Amino acid sequence: RDAQESRGLGDVYKRQEGGQSMKIAICDDDYGICEELSKWLRKADNDSRKQMIEVFQEAEKLLTSIQNGAVYDLLYLDVELPDINGVEVGARLKDMEIPGNIIFVSGKDTYCKDMFDLRPFNFYQKPLNREKVIKDYHLIKEKEEEKGRCRFWYKKDGCTSCVYIQDIKYVEAFRGGVKIYTTNGEYIELRRRSIQNFAEEYSQQGMVRIHRSYVINIDAVTSIRGNQVQIDGQDLSIGREYVKELRKKWNFRGMESL
Repeated sequence: RDAQESRGLGDVYKRQEGGQSMKIAICDDDYGICEELSKWLRKADNDSRKQMIEVFQEAEKLLTSIQNGAVYDLLYLDVELPDINGVEVGARLKDMEIPGNIIFVSGKDTYCKDMFDLRPFNFYQKPLNREKVIKDYHLIKEKEEEKGRCRFWYKKDGCTSCVYIQDIKYVEAFRGGVKIYTTNGEYIELRRRSIQNFAEEYSQQGMVRIHRSYVINIDAVTSIRGNQVQIDGQDLSIGREYVKELRKKWNFRGMESL
């Protein structure tokens, strides 16, 4: 049977204060291995809310999840999967140019050339070594944090996806939720989301509230004139009570003083 465990605030998976959100996929037809890895990984993090762990026992379901937009920082792939072997899954991900750190898991001690051509982060032979798993998890987590690519995770229409904070231009509140406008010209509409919570969670990444209806990415601002900011040709109003915080963020970025 398939199992899935999610950690986070509701359906939204965000960077928590002091750390990068880690999304992990475990693909192994041995449910005991999946449970063991999940337990060790949760205990490896001081705050398991920084994690989202998804478990798959069939390679096709993992690939479908990825094709539907799921992004994983770390993938544990069993080499001897019943439908498609883990090395072939890794090859498909490489062809799709899907980023992520792959760790192959196998009950055998043989290493094939195809596996190393994929440049996995590591290879584990069963039974697994707890210390090795935890050590590699921390190394990968540190590597991801160093990238400085903070992500906002969300779930919509049954699909879990993410958007990089740096790729968000601004967020607009509407009755019942928010719209997140991105640099690719599209927007993500999410129901039952608070614009205030978004501003608070991502203030360290340059998100600042300028109006009861808007949170902006300060790095996306092209100009500020009077009571309006301009982002990619779009003029957004500045509420009087938000001027002080906007000035603080703007000056902290080394921009010309307001």
